[in-house]
Amino acid sequence: MLREAKRKNAAYRSIALKSLGDFVNGFAALNLFEEAYDIVIDSIKDESEDTMDVDVAGGRSLKTM
Repeated sequence: MLREAKRKNAAYRSIALKSLGDFVNGFAALNLFEEAYDIVIDSIKDESEDTMDVDVAGGRSLKTM
């Protein structure tokens, strides 16, 4: 489950994270908080880096350069 949640495909990763959450909820003794937290933080960073559009002098973005 953890390996699947680490995938780079954003659409697949969101489904895998939901499934991981459902799986963990079924086992009270299972503590995967830190692993899941790291995966979520990494996916948030990946998404913000992909969607971030930084303007440079001249009014063009770095994505178009």
